[in-house]
Amino acid sequence: MNKLIVTTLAVITILMLVGCPPPKPCDTCPLPPNPDFPDAGDPRTACQKACAHFRELKCEEGQPTKDGATCETICENMQTTHLISYDLDCAAKAPTCDVISTCPRK
Repeated sequence: MNKLIVTTLAVITILMLVGCPPPKPCDTCPLPPNPDFPDAGDPRTACQKACAHFRELKCEEGQPTKDGATCETICENMQTTHLISYDLDCAAKAPTCDVISTCPRK
């Protein structure tokens, strides 16, 4: 009877461990470089450089949104969440606004 209880508890423990979701990522942890474009370096620095270039070219992408979000804020959010990843090195070197849209995305 003891063996049955121990076995049952062991099975329940294993099922509980297997059924637990993985821990959520840390919201305040430092952000790793973008794996899609590892040469881009720190997303914040890369976004600042690209957005400054967009404004030099007078591209719409460099301007704040209607809600006031800056290019840098939007860029950092996209690069760090990896929902849409842009090759910011390419964008920062684009000679015209039209060329920016041809830079790789993942």
